[in-house]
Amino acid sequence: MGNTGSGTLHNRTTRLWRLSAGGNAGGAAATARDRAWGLALYALLFAAFFWPVLRGGLLSGGDIINQYLPWKEFWRQSVWRGEWPLWDPLCFSGQPFQANIQVAQFYPPNWLFLILPAAWGWTLLTLAHYAFGVWGMDRLARRLVDSRGARFAAATIFIFSGYFTGRLHAGVVMFLITGAWLPWIVDATIALTNAPCARRALTLAALWSLQLLSGAPQISFYTLVACGVWLPVGVCARRRSNRATQCLLAHGSRAGRGHSWRVYGWAGVALAFFAALSLIQAWPTWELARQSFARAGGASWEFLIDGSMNWRMALTQLCPTLFFDPTNEELYWGERGYHELNAYAGWMAGVLAALGLFAATPWAARRERDDDVPTRRGILYYARVLIVLSALLCWGGNAPFFRLVHALPGFDVFRDPARILILGLLGMSLLAAAGWEIIIEGAAGAERTVRRARRTWVAFAVVALAGLAAMWLCSTPLSLALGLEDHHPALHMGGPNPYRPMIERSFRWSILSAGAWAAAAVAVAAFGLAPAPPSRGRQALLAAVMGLLLTGDLLWFGGRFVKTNTPRQFAEDIYPQTELVRLLQERVQEGSRLAFDDTVPDWRFDQNHPEMLFCRPMMYGLPQLRGYNPILPRRYVEFSNLWWQSDDPVTRDPGATLRLGLMAPPALLGVWNARTILSYRKPWASELRLIGQMRYPADPRTHHNLPEDISTDLHVYENTTAPGAVWLAAGYDAAGLGAEASLALLGGGRFDLTRQALVHTPPAPPPVWAGSRESAHVLERRANGLTVRVQCEGGRVLVIPISWYPGWRAWINGRRAPVARVNHAMMGVVMPGGDVEVRLRFVPMSFVMGGMISAVAWVAWGWLLYASIRQERDAPWGRRRPLIHIRG
Repeated sequence: MGNTGSGTLHNRTTRLWRLSAGGNAGGAAATARDRAWGLALYALLFAAFFWPVLRGGLLSGGDIINQYLPWKEFWRQSVWRGEWPLWDPLCFSGQPFQANIQVAQFYPPNWLFLILPAAWGWTLLTLAHYAFGVWGMDRLARRLVDSRGARFAAATIFIFSGYFTGRLHAGVVMFLITGAWLPWIVDATIALTNAPCARRALTLAALWSLQLLSGAPQISFYTLVACGVWLPVGVCARRRSNRATQCLLAHGSRAGRGHSWRVYGWAGVALAFFAALSLIQAWPTWELARQSFARAGGASWEFLIDGSMNWRMALTQLCPTLFFDPTNEELYWGERGYHELNAYAGWMAGVLAALGLFAATPWAARRERDDDVPTRRGILYYARVLIVLSALLCWGGNAPFFRLVHALPGFDVFRDPARILILGLLGMSLLAAAGWEIIIEGAAGAERTVRRARRTWVAFAVVALAGLAAMWLCSTPLSLALGLEDHHPALHMGGPNPYRPMIERSFRWSILSAGAWAAAAVAVAAFGLAPAPPSRGRQALLAAVMGLLLTGDLLWFGGRFVKTNTPRQFAEDIYPQTELVRLLQERVQEGSRLAFDDTVPDWRFDQNHPEMLFCRPMMYGLPQLRGYNPILPRRYVEFSNLWWQSDDPVTRDPGATLRLGLMAPPALLGVWNARTILSYRKPWASELRLIGQMRYPADPRTHHNLPEDISTDLHVYENTTAPGAVWLAAGYDAAGLGAEASLALLGGGRFDLTRQALVHTPPAPPPVWAGSRESAHVLERRANGLTVRVQCEGGRVLVIPISWYPGWRAWINGRRAPVARVNHAMMGVVMPGGDVEVRLRFVPMSFVMGGMISAVAWVAWGWLLYASIRQERDAPWGRRRPLIHIRG
């Protein structure tokens, strides 16, 4: 008996030693070979998925070319001109630039854009974060599984699922960049609960901060939720390790008295440091949210539930192309925003995750006894909680209990509840890794594990294959129930729909292909769980086939979303130097702006001039009244509702691009100095003078049913009502005038916006009319401000047609002066009289104070991290924290 115990102790000590950083030469060689195989597998996967990029293409998804790339190019050009841009003067008559968290100026990898062309920068940044996410998920999966294949499966499922790849075609790569940090942060949180200390708390704080600075705060919020879910689970797992009599732990690794309090205490320290480190971005962004149209005073219920999962799109988690190829925008007939509602991970991943969900607990318990890693079951429970949580909350407004959840802090801010599927995807990846090892072990595993796995396999096979067979047999009534009868493609010109047979064939083919992938996955699992003697050859064959099925399914689905263009195509097709651009660059002088009505971005005409889409005019330095941004200053949005004569300008949401009606009053455009107007509409106002006409070939597929007042030629008008870049007006005190009354007065047509101004804050002096000799002209214009020379009577109001926003400061001859909000959404300064120089700069206090606090916090963080590392290194051996007690 004594010899047996001694042998067991020797074996456990040997295993612990092999988990350490040292080990013998053979172990080091095996580790090197394992890493080499892993790198080779990932390299092959990347080469297959990003083959268009390797051939010289640059990623060109929608938001990349329409929004992100123009922002980064403007940022780069401003910095090289010697100015760090806090304000964007080119879109929406001016808007906060640094406060827009998607710009992510203080995310270190984004500094690559300061030295590289933006198109190359986005491609390199996206690929780097794919690799970073794979590395992090591989590292996290090591806490649960041992084999390279299982870790490869977890990383592949997480980073190459539809949740991230589907966003490549839409260009929403910010979610990938931020989501790549999720496994790293969860891994750091697990390390903190295993052995709480200053170093691990500081590491976690830095990871949280970098993730938030990367530009997708909703994913950062869900990451905090994931960490909050793990903390109690991790504490319980460590308590269980103390009670595990068969588990030998290294000296000092047991959770002593007060362990739970230390975990929560250091987690609180990490949270405090996270807030301070990221305040340079968080504070300005919070201020922008408070001033925005959609979130000022709290987001509405309709805003929050936009992007909720529904039963139609839930079917795409099984048959991803059920509603046609989602990259074919003309024939796709599912919900808009496919990438927001799909997280397809493949049928092989489904089989593996099902085994991990229902059969992995006894497998993990045996592993804990064998290799002294007591957190395996805790990670399994954690993964299950994440799956349940995301499966419940992704339904948003389509689930009654979401009304209770949305009142919690964080859930009352972000829309698109289906984005929480990222947490379920993380849990699914971990469970799939466990399922992989269960199949590889096969009949050699524990009897209880094998029994559960076989039952799970039978249930999965019956439900999945029977369900897909029923969908195939009832494909026609199912397609009608899903709304195919009501679908009319944009290219349909009336009469019988010629695309209907093609769509129906695609519908049936999607079900058939899903059935083929499911049957193959079920067959491989059956082979792995069959009663057969274990052998290396059999395990290698299983691993190879499962890997091919897993990656093949994801590549078949996700490869279609890798949208690329060559550098030459970027110059000729996306940002071309056309005759229209040259005309606008001549007409849109410094200080004036470009406006275009809703006919220009209309789907029937937008391909005529791709250079005018969304934020692309920024690439040519063309200021405009519109653009694309989901978070806009509220006052400007309310004023813009007057352009399309909305009956409810205060609450009507015009969307992220605003709206400009087909009969917009020229005076309401001219007051923003919109001197050039583009429209396919024939002249509708005497104040507009036709100065150019671009002829494009008529397309019978799209131009067959145009209204009489709409032409196929693009008209370029000069707006003769524009008063100039700045002007002087008589101010009227409107401090007590509400938003509705102000907008009604401004849009009523009786208030002369070129000679009068409503002054909302601070109270204006009595109106002073123009003198015989007065003038105002711009001396200097920069991204963050402008300088104006003014000569006038005292009490006149200098009106600056820039969107009002807190943070603007004014100096008159070097002395501070208040910046007033005039005409509901513009800026103004009350003049003292005489010949003066007015200097306006955008210097928001949120940026100044937030930057100072963050700078101090980063210095303190670095010093404390160095001190904690040095303290651990210099501690006596008996008090030193061991490196081999638990992984992490």
